[in-house]
Amino acid sequence: LAGQSAQDEPTTRLSLRNRALHCIPSMVMTPAFARFASLDLAHNFISTVPLSLSALTGLESLDLSHNLMAGSLPAQLAEALSLLTQLVHLNLAHNALCDLSALPSQQLQALEELDVSHNGLTAIPAHVVYLTRLRHLSLAGNAFHGEGTDEHILLLFILIFI
Repeated sequence: LAGQSAQDEPTTRLSLRNRALHCIPSMVMTPAFARFASLDLAHNFISTVPLSLSALTGLESLDLSHNLMAGSLPAQLAEALSLLTQLVHLNLAHNALCDLSALPSQQLQALEELDVSHNGLTAIPAHVVYLTRLRHLSLAGNAFHGEGTDEHILLLFILIFI
């Protein structure tokens, strides 16, 4: 827990970084934490995320980098993300994700930064173009290939930087 701000208001950041967690503690996903703006769960052993994460309705930043999520984006995480409508920053870097087709792009209208670098991605789902506020997309360290991949990357570049 980050402590007090200069205005003596409680800060709304929770860092559970590098705590050897295999799951998110259930106490975090209660109404008491609903106003928290930032949750850092990086450098743990988390492979799935419960739907109850969606109880953090004020969440603007979620860091799940350097965990053990593999294969497709976990379904419960995708469902929870669809309900986190204020999310601005999402970091899923350094996992072993190879499929983002479950990413709820149409519901993540506030998302400005998405880091999916250093995963096993081979393609970008076309629906990522619905992330209309996206300003930073990190794709480094993936092995993109397949028909349409270059076109998707070019379209994303145009949408993000022009």
